[in-house]
Formats: sequence, C-alpha cells, structure tokens
Amino acid sequence: MKKNIVISALVLASVLAFTGCSKDAQEAVETAVEETAVEATEAVEAEVAEVAEEVKEEAAAEETATESTEAVAENTESTETAATLEAYFAANESDYQDLKSAAEATEGLTIDVAQNTIYYYYTVDVTEETREAFIAGATEAMAGEDAVNNTITAVHMTEVGSGVNGVNFVYVYVDVEGNELVSFTFNSEGLVVEE
Repeated sequence: MKKNIVISALVLASVLAFTGCSKDAQEAVETAVEETAVEATEAVEAEVAEVAEEVKEEAAAEETATESTEAVAENTESTETAATLEAYFAANESDYQDLKSAAEATEGLTIDVAQNTIYYYYTVDVTEETREAFIAGATEAMAGEDAVNNTITAVHMTEVGSGVNGVNFVYVYVDVEGNELVSFTFNSEGLVVEE
C-alpha cells in the first residue's frame, strides 16, 4: 500500500479523536460544564491545540520514514486506478486491514469505507448535562483552522495514494447507546457546511 493512505487517515483521526476518545478531554468538558459553558469551550480548544501539536510532531517523524510525495505519485501512476476508494480497498485488502488495525488502537473508534468516504465513528460517554457543551466544543474545534488544514492535507494524501479523486472523511460522534451527537464531513476543500 501507499503508506500515506494509512498515515494520513490515522494522523487525522488522532487529531480529532480527543473529542471522542480521550478520557482527559471528556473529564475536562464535564468539569467545565459544571463551571460555565464558556470554560467548556476553552477546555476543548486547549485540548485541540495540545493534541494537534503532538500529531504534528508524530506526522513529521512518520514523514521522514515514508516515501516522498513524488515517489508516491510515481507509484500511483504505475498502478491501476480504482473507480472508488471502496474499490481501492477491496483490491488492496491488506491496506484496509492495516487501516482498521491502526484505528482499533484508538479507544472508542471504528471505521468504515463506503464509495469515496472514510467514516470515523467515535463513541463518547456524555451525560445530559455535558451533551450540549460537548457538541458546541466539538463543532468549534472541527471548524478551527488547524483541524481544517490538517484534514485537507490528509484527504489530498489519501487521493494521491489511492489514485481516487473526490475522497471525503466523515467524523461521526455517537453516545454509548449509538445515538448520533454530531457529525462533520470534510473533502479536499475543507469542512462541508450543509445548508
């Protein structure tokens, strides 16, 4: 596989997983809700900045150990192009298994691929009291410049690595009962805002 597909998909998952999987982030949000809604937003923003910095450092280390974008592009040109991302993974089962295995390392995260979309499902343990603050904090964090720019880069790397255009990443946060709290769709241009 073009390792950048797994790397780009999981680096971004790591950036965004804080709102769904980090016990520290959940505790910070719950504590902040008790104090004020404003403090909840500040706690989420601080966690985003910290996680984003850690991911940038990890991504830089991974990047030095992987092929350059030019080498990946050359490999992509020499392989048969799949019609969809789903078809790419069907033809490259070991790549899909690598992606799923790496995702399983993040508590509460499952993934699925349909057509040209990678779905990241995060299970979040929220209460009625913390639900709205979580949604507001996650919404603000996902619309932040770092999250948007990192996602655009990851989507682009996935498109280059797979040879498939029109890739989307969808982040879906669900409660422990499986009810959707909020979801975010990104493409190579950024956060898709539904009207």
